[in-house]
This record gives sequence, structure tokens and C-alpha cells, in this order.
Amino acid sequence: MRRQLINLKPLRRAAALCALAVPLLACLEEASFSAPSAPEHQPAPIAAPGTPPASQGCDNLPEPGTWENVTPAGKTPRAVKGTVGAGIVVDPFDPRRVWLGTGSQDGAIWRSENCGSTWTKANKGRGSVSDGAQWSMQVDPVTSGVMYATSGYGAQSLWKTTDAGHSWSDVLAGTLYSRVAYQRFVNNVSLDPTNHLHLVVSTHGPCDAPYAPSCIAESADGGSTWKVMVAPEAWTEGGGLIIVKGGVWVWCGTKLLVTKDSGHTWSSDALNGDGNCEAEYTIRPFVPASNGKYYLGSRYGVLRSSDGAKWEHIPGSTGLMVMIAQGSKKIFAADQWHPTLKWASLDNDQVWHDLPAPPQISQGTDGGIPFLAYDDTHGILYASLFTGGVARMVVR
Repeated sequence: MRRQLINLKPLRRAAALCALAVPLLACLEEASFSAPSAPEHQPAPIAAPGTPPASQGCDNLPEPGTWENVTPAGKTPRAVKGTVGAGIVVDPFDPRRVWLGTGSQDGAIWRSENCGSTWTKANKGRGSVSDGAQWSMQVDPVTSGVMYATSGYGAQSLWKTTDAGHSWSDVLAGTLYSRVAYQRFVNNVSLDPTNHLHLVVSTHGPCDAPYAPSCIAESADGGSTWKVMVAPEAWTEGGGLIIVKGGVWVWCGTKLLVTKDSGHTWSSDALNGDGNCEAEYTIRPFVPASNGKYYLGSRYGVLRSSDGAKWEHIPGSTGLMVMIAQGSKKIFAADQWHPTLKWASLDNDQVWHDLPAPPQISQGTDGGIPFLAYDDTHGILYASLFTGGVARMVVR
């Protein structure tokens, strides 16, 4: 995570520990193990996905092209309305439902049933996922009520809910990963768009031998059992791991690497030209856009691929475009460190246009747009801004 969130637990050594990494092992080492089963819990008081109350629609939207501050009220000093906004996700079962992760003192994962007009705290049951920052989140697109989230600089690890965010379980507790990964720190989680039970995590820091310098954990059963393997290189700030489909994965680190065999071998010539990619803030399954192309953010403009294995820089796209959101007709890219926001048509992704940034950015201390999500049904672009809170704008 590339910010210092306010008043989080004092685990700030992760970035410095990259220098401690030892040379990569010559052979990939793997181990299988099981996570303890989650105890029974009561379902959350939430309507079934796809059937929110009729009174909770999305009629109260701002005029197109106008940003609206929709930050839920929190308790963090020096943040807009007291909330540090982190990962934001439009629910795949009903686009009126929006999930918001937070950081710092907020202690909440928020749920909206009306496109962000109002918010309700979801995590009222057991589990300390909100003790840290949920900068990487995944909503299962097949099984309703299932989500995964990180808890950076807090409870750490990877957390799962099966009751729509009401209660959470640490799915890596007691596993080999929790013993070899520094502080049990999970950098990001990625969900296979072709198999909702298949997910991977990368570490936010080093791993102990024999999994040094960094490691990856993979599950094929929704987090019940895991396999650990050596990552292709040491952890890099802003990097991470993305499942394209099956055994095709993209590693974002000092350079963009691709494996086609689930991490056994990696190709270093996957990106045409210099540069790398950004993957720490993974907040959706990595699916192609309606034009059949895959898109990735980077510090060198937006990257594009036809198959997820071979990548290129998009001509006309430059700068720190690290966060991507896509709809059926448009793609959006934002700069995490500066108030820069652009869009392109999927029919012509080499021509990029400016969009206004949320004015409330200036009320926070972070300066940019680290998270984007797009509701294609209602044409709503969401921006989560760390200390700048959360905003929405209708973009048709």
C-alpha cells in the first residue's frame, strides 16, 4: 500500500524489508496445507442479492458530469467526513449494492443498497478484518454473500465472509503461509474469473526460507486449503499477482512477468517495451472488456493485451495511470498520487480524454485517486480517495 494510513497498527517495516530478500531458489518449492474450518454463524440482515427493497433505488443521483461526496460518516481525524476510503466494489448480483472498504480508525466495511446515497455498516459480527485496510477486495460472482478482503497494517492475512459481510474468518490462520510470510501480511487477493473457487494471494514483504525472497499462496477450493510457492521475485511496492484465467497469471513487480503454468515458470518478455504494472489494489475479477481486450494500470500509462499473456503499452496513454475501471463502452484510468482522471472509448482506446477529478480530494491529504469502480447499469463512476473519502459521478 503506498500511503501511511492514520493511526494504524505499527507494522510499517514491510516496505523496508524488501532489501532483506535473498536470491530466488533455483527450483520452485511448494507445500499443501489446510486452513481450519470456519465456525457456524448467523446470516447478515440483508436482502437477497438482486432484490433490494423497492424504496432503495438509485433515483437520487447527481447531474451527469458532477461529482457528489457520498462518504459515510466515520471517526478518523483529518479525513473527509471521518472516513478513509479504500477498496470499492459494485456488487455483481445487483449494481445498486456497493461495498466499501476502509482504513485507519474506521473499523467498518460499508454496504450501500442505493448506489452510494446511504451506507450501512456490514461487519457487525465476528472477525477483525476491519482492524486494518481493505485495499484489495473480491466479491464472488457466483455464490452470493461471499467476499474476500485484506486487512493491511491491522489484522493482516486474508479474510472471507459467507454472509454478505456480517462476519469474517481468517482463512490463512494456522497455515504454512501464516508461518513463513512476514507478519502474515497479504498484499492482494485475485479471483479466477473462470473458477470462483480459485484464488491467489501475494505477500506484502518477504517470506522465510525456503520460500524467500517472497511467496504466493493459491487455493482451489475457496480458501479451505492452500498451496505455497516461491514468487518470481521479491515484493515490490505497488506490485502483486493477478489471475487472468486458470494457470495464466500476471506478476507486477520490477517488471511484468507472466506464467502459463500456475507459477512454475515465468516469462520476462511478456511486455513489449520497458515498464511494469500495478496490482496491489485488485478489487474485481480480471475479465476482458467488451472489445475482448484486457487492461492493466501502470506508472507508464495503460497496458493492453489480447490474451492476458502478451502485453503492450497503449499509444496515447502515458503517466501514472495505475487504477482501472471498465464498462461496456468506456474504460477509465486514474492517477493515485495526483488528481488526474481519464477515459477512452473501447472502440478507440488510443484516444484518451480528461475527466474532472472529485473536488473533495483537496480536503484530504493524499492528493490522488487510488480506487475506481464503475456501475455500467446506472452509468456511475465511483472514486475512493483514502483521506479524501468517497465520491460518485454519472458518466454516460
